[in-house]
Amino acid sequence: MKRKDAVCQELERLTLALQRETLTDSAGFDAETIGFNLGLARNSVSKELNQLCTERLVIKIKSRPVLFLHRAVAEKLLNTTFNGDGPLEVKTLAELLPADDRQNTVNADPFHALIGYDRSLKLAVDIW
Repeated sequence: MKRKDAVCQELERLTLALQRETLTDSAGFDAETIGFNLGLARNSVSKELNQLCTERLVIKIKSRPVLFLHRAVAEKLLNTTFNGDGPLEVKTLAELLPADDRQNTVNADPFHALIGYDRSLKLAVDIW
């Protein structure tokens, strides 16, 4: 089995453990976690994940750290299909949600759009 196939299967296994209700902006798996599970170096796993993203087999969530989800499993969880050309790269997981779910997520708490709402601004956001 090639390294790329092993990385893809591990990401699929991890993504299958997620549930639609638990999907948040922090949902996804980084290269370090996948590398640890497989006993591979993070940079090698990152290279393979980026290649899989180019092949549209995985979804890349450009956060810090960069997170990945297996595309087919995410489509099942979200009950949708992702069309278009090029790699599937989004800034937040909310961009993948259908329009009605996205609207509910955005209206839920406007402070979640602030950078640092869960860290440096946490006290100010919680008080408000």
